[in-house]
Amino acid sequence: MRNRILLSVLILGVALWGALLGAYTLQQDTLNGALQVLRWPSGSPVFTWEISPATGSNIDLSGGSVEAAMQNAFASWTGAQLNGQSITAFTVAEGPHSTLENPNTNDCSNVISFEPTIGFPTGIVAYTFIGSVTHTLPYTYVCGGNDLNGVLPAQIIGADVAFNPQWCFSTSQSPPAAFLAACPGNTAYDIQSIGTHEVGHMLGLDHSGLGHATMFPFGDAGTGAQRSLGVDDVVGAAFLYPNGSFTTATGTISGTVTLSGSAAFASHVVLLDQETGKAITDGLTAPNGTYTLNGVPPGTYTLVALPLSGIYTIENFSLWTCGYASNQSNCTGVPSNPVNYSGAFF
Repeated sequence: MRNRILLSVLILGVALWGALLGAYTLQQDTLNGALQVLRWPSGSPVFTWEISPATGSNIDLSGGSVEAAMQNAFASWTGAQLNGQSITAFTVAEGPHSTLENPNTNDCSNVISFEPTIGFPTGIVAYTFIGSVTHTLPYTYVCGGNDLNGVLPAQIIGADVAFNPQWCFSTSQSPPAAFLAACPGNTAYDIQSIGTHEVGHMLGLDHSGLGHATMFPFGDAGTGAQRSLGVDDVVGAAFLYPNGSFTTATGTISGTVTLSGSAAFASHVVLLDQETGKAITDGLTAPNGTYTLNGVPPGTYTLVALPLSGIYTIENFSLWTCGYASNQSNCTGVPSNPVNYSGAFF
């Protein structure tokens, strides 16, 4: 899960329908009333991450170190391909170990920790905190005691990931039975899978509506399915950080969904591969019923549009952040539009 932190020059805004129109959900803020996509500035590396390697008894290391698990999580994104071809142009670098455990997006460092002392809402397995600035160019901002130049009207300047120490984690997809016996519900979450999801947030992706996507907001303990990216994840990262192959290797599908002659706002548009039947990517329609699915690989597809029952206005949304929780600030409360999912939220 991601949480935007208010900085000195940040205009904090909740991006509602605008963030949901694409084939993947992006983190956005507003600048002078206009939606802006949040991303890291171009360059190599995009950012340097640090790990605080200290772990407690709630983490099983039978599959290797937590550092190696996170290295693999980052590699899932930097090495992502579509149809055997790389379409992204970003890199990351690992910095020295950190001693920080609690998130601090004001220091412009990107720390991953496993023993934070912050509170977590019920059901949260891991949390990504995003620090961002939005400002008309040119501008400077203070971060970590340094004056830095802003090169984008909306850019990410820091991202910290905290794993909830109330849950059990493992670097192995099959933790030892003796370890699991001491865990809540005899379950443990795969660090690489959870880490891969949280790295997506660090890059600027929000939650996906596709159950098999790495950026889907729910996960089950003991599985490693989200170690590998789905098409939706790959094209989302490529949209934020494209290389020269992105526009030539992918296309765009757009249109308008109507119901009884009127625009069908908030229809869930899903693109299905006709050969495999798998969902490739998805999005929600705007108030005027329009949608655009970018980064679609070559193929033959069936487009399915499903109106979401009971949702009629923009106010019903706050991205996919908390599903449809009634309290969007801390992901609690009885959902106004109940959805049955197994697993926990992250």
